[in-house]
Amino acid sequence: MLPKISIITVVYNDEQYISKTIESVLNQSYDNIEYIIVDGGSTDSTVERIKNYTDAIDAFISEKDRGIYDGMNKGIQKSSGDYLLFLNSGDFFHNNNILNVISGYIEKSGNADIIYGDFSVKSEDANFGFIRKAGDVGSIKKEMVFSHQACFIKGDLHRKNNYDLKYRICADYNFLLKSYLEGAKFYKVPEIIATVSNGGL
Repeated sequence: MLPKISIITVVYNDEQYISKTIESVLNQSYDNIEYIIVDGGSTDSTVERIKNYTDAIDAFISEKDRGIYDGMNKGIQKSSGDYLLFLNSGDFFHNNNILNVISGYIEKSGNADIIYGDFSVKSEDANFGFIRKAGDVGSIKKEMVFSHQACFIKGDLHRKNNYDLKYRICADYNFLLKSYLEGAKFYKVPEIIATVSNGGL
C-alpha cells in the first residue's frame, strides 16, 4: 500500500497565490494524499478562494493564530499521514509527479525519519529564480541545509514534536536540528521537490 502523505498549507491573507498552491497539490498524480489547509483568520478573499476546493480538502481550519508555526502545529495535529510536508501559500511542487517519485525513495531509504531534497526559489514577480541544492545533513549543526518545503517528515515523529513558538522565524530549523541531535535518520534525494517564493511570511 502506498504511504499516506499529508500536505499541509498554512496561509494568511494571500488571495493572490493560494489557488496556485492548492492546485499544485490537487494536480499531483499520487493516489494517497491527505490535504490540510490552515488559515490564520484572513481578512481578504483567501477563505472564499479556498472554499472553491472544499471537496478536495480533507481538513480546513480558519481562525486567528499566534503566527506561522502555530498554524503549522495545528496542521500537524490534524494530520494522519505516514509522512508530512509543508507547502505553504505561494509555494508549489516542482512537477505533478514528484510525490510518486518520493514514494519510491521512502522504501529505498528504509523509511527514514526525514527525506529531503533540492528546491527552487522564485521572486514574487518571477523576474529571477535559482535552484538551491540540499546540503549534507551533517552541516545542519551550522546552518539550515534544506527547506522545509523540500522535506518529508515522518508523521509520528512530528506529531510528538511540534514547533516551538518562542522562535518566530526559525522554529523549523530548531526542530530539524533537535531531530538530528536525537538520532533521527535523514535521507537526501537528488530531486527538486518544490518551488518556494522569495517573499516573507
